[in-house]
Amino acid sequence: MSASGKVAVQATRRDYYGLQHVCGDTLDEHGRGEWPRDAFTFRLRDEKAIRLIEDEAETPAPASEPKKAAGSSAKE
Repeated sequence: MSASGKVAVQATRRDYYGLQHVCGDTLDEHGRGEWPRDAFTFRLRDEKAIRLIEDEAETPAPASEPKKAAGSSAKE
């Protein structure tokens, strides 16, 4: 979260790019913006109209299996 209490958001569908927060903040031409971290923003997230970009950055990617070294036997 930024020091201003805002969160990065992105519209989930192109037809939501015109959404506007009740405080007046809008989304850019790519459907992204910074909105206050408040009940209105979280309600739209819960309704799947927007997603919080920071949530995805904080979620670790699943670990992939380590690759076996070349020449190693498949049976151990």
